[in-house]
Amino acid sequence: MLAVLEDAIECFQQYAGARHGKHERLFLQAEEWILDRDSDWPFSFENICETLRLDPNYIRCGLLKKQQLVSRTPKEKVHFKCRTRVNRSSKIKPPHPAPGMEIGNEVPAMLQI
Repeated sequence: MLAVLEDAIECFQQYAGARHGKHERLFLQAEEWILDRDSDWPFSFENICETLRLDPNYIRCGLLKKQQLVSRTPKEKVHFKCRTRVNRSSKIKPPHPAPGMEIGNEVPAMLQI
C-alpha cells in the first residue's frame, strides 16, 4: 500500500507542469486519485492513508500547497484554503508511572533507604 501512495505522490509532484502526453496523463490520474474523497474502493487514497495511519487531509493539503508554490510566478501571492481537523481521540497519553514512581512522591519508594 505504501508503494501505491509513493507512486501517486511522485507522479503528482514530478509531472505537475506537464501539458501533453504520458506525463500529463500520469499527473491527471494521480491528481484525481489524491483528490477523490470516496473510500468505497480498498485502494482509495483515503483508505491507504487510514491503513498507514496517516491523515489523508493533511497529506492532500501539503501536496496542493507545494504544487501552488511550485507553479506560481515569483510575484504572485498564494492563499491557502486547506484546513486539517485534529482527531482529539488520538492524543498521546502520558505513560503510567512505574510502581513506586507515582507523581507526588518526593523520593521514589524504590530509592528510599
